[in-house]
Amino acid sequence: MSETNNNNKSDLKASEKKKITHFTKKKRKTIGFVSCIIIIAIIVFFATGNLRQYNKAEKFLKNGKYQEARQTFDAIADYTDYNSKVCECDYQKGLSLIEKEQYSEALEIFSALLLSQYKDTADQINFCKYEICLLYTSPSPRDRQNSRMP
Repeated sequence: MSETNNNNKSDLKASEKKKITHFTKKKRKTIGFVSCIIIIAIIVFFATGNLRQYNKAEKFLKNGKYQEARQTFDAIADYTDYNSKVCECDYQKGLSLIEKEQYSEALEIFSALLLSQYKDTADQINFCKYEICLLYTSPSPRDRQNSRMP
């Protein structure tokens, strides 16, 4: 009987060992799988960093934050359309200055864009010069009061 008990105990120990080994193998596979997923996620995160910056700059440009857009594009200068995006930021900034009637500042921006021949930069420069000229040559309301002309 003692021999039977010893055999049962050894069989029990062997089956427990087998369960533990099976559990350990399963646990190792799970840990390996989770580790691979984490490594892939980290690689994707760092590989798409420039794309996230690009999208952020596009959003700034769309929302009229031209200076922020320009700075963000400058941070990822290795993109293929970097030059056109920077020109677009400057161009839109110039147009916004025209809307605010800040013609001298707009003229500076458009003059810098003239070399790149971006869109209708030359026309915008002429418009700014015309408006600046009007500011200096138009009589002020004060002059109209003293004038004999109707």
